[in-house]
Amino acid sequence: MKRNVIALLCAAALFGQSVPALAAETTQETTQSETTEESTLEEEEDSSLQTDSSILASVQALSQTVDAGEDETTVLTLEDATKRVLQNSTELKKSASSVDLLEDAVDIAGISLTYSSEGSDISDVANLLSQQISLQNSKLSQATQEEVLAFSVEQTYSDLIVQEQEIALAEDALALEEKDLSVAAIQLEMGLLSQQEYDEMERSLQDSKSALQLKKDELEKSYIAFNLSMGIDTSTRYQLEMPVEYEATTLEIPLESYVNAKAEGLSSILQQKKSLQATRATTNATKATSTEVGSYTSAEVEYNNAEMDLEDSLDAAKTTIRNAYYQLLDQERSIESSIKNLEALEKTLANKELEYEMGTVSALEVAQAQQAVKEAQVSLLSALYSHQQLQQQFENPDLL
Repeated sequence: MKRNVIALLCAAALFGQSVPALAAETTQETTQSETTEESTLEEEEDSSLQTDSSILASVQALSQTVDAGEDETTVLTLEDATKRVLQNSTELKKSASSVDLLEDAVDIAGISLTYSSEGSDISDVANLLSQQISLQNSKLSQATQEEVLAFSVEQTYSDLIVQEQEIALAEDALALEEKDLSVAAIQLEMGLLSQQEYDEMERSLQDSKSALQLKKDELEKSYIAFNLSMGIDTSTRYQLEMPVEYEATTLEIPLESYVNAKAEGLSSILQQKKSLQATRATTNATKATSTEVGSYTSAEVEYNNAEMDLEDSLDAAKTTIRNAYYQLLDQERSIESSIKNLEALEKTLANKELEYEMGTVSALEVAQAQQAVKEAQVSLLSALYSHQQLQQQFENPDLL
């Protein structure tokens, strides 16, 4: 008890305030989730659901980059960022050019077939069909490429938000360590702490500073890469905001029916099916026109191999989609656990604030409890973003 009282007095001296003043300052930092919890006490039967809502609301408040003040006033929405990246993408421009060339090739093949002086044969028809299928596949590939790129923008966008929140969290933790070290210096002078313990705390503080700088460097690299992908100045910074949502995954049809339907509709599978049609046409043309020994057999083998490759691709796609579903369920169990953990931490914080008012714990202990809540909130924010994005991939497996 003596050590607690001394620590409390040291903390008060460090903060340059009286103990009551510190208590008043601490109690002003009540979270939105706590306010919501108090309002739900009147309806006990709905308390669990409403607590979850308040927890998610407290996390929602973090779903944006940290406001840097007047120097960063530009707001960049996810829609604007996606539009910029798609317009600036070299790969999409190449795909569009490839589609244009294939359209010309189809036109030429059609004209050649129509105006052939010697009359058209089955090989000319097969060639035209092959060109048409190549064009269709290129268009499918282009559309999928655009979807995948747009999805990657969303991932980068949410990662930037999480990175900024993690840096803000690390800065708060560093401030606590510095205050803790200052208290430790007083305790060292009073003989309540050994030199070895103090030195270890000092080394830990330096490690935290290095880790924080590393996080800031990584964030800077992320911003530069993101700006380059949008085609804007690398020094430009902006405010980001991406609301977080959470809804458990439900299926209206049996899992295997869902998996089969989604696998059949994959862009890559549709392209393989169309290519198989072209291979079949080429095989038939070879059978009808070629006089070379073994040429038809070779063409038939090629078709059979393509058919087996399609079956293998379908099986692999089904496995990937099925695994995504089970990964979603695992994520949801983890999220539910994180929500309960955050709720418990907020209750602990409320208790610490009451104990502080009674003078039984130090201001640093209250601040540490606040930090634990913030850490859990940022961790949950990251998990919710990941869940949102995996749900999108499960609904559109071309993104997997």
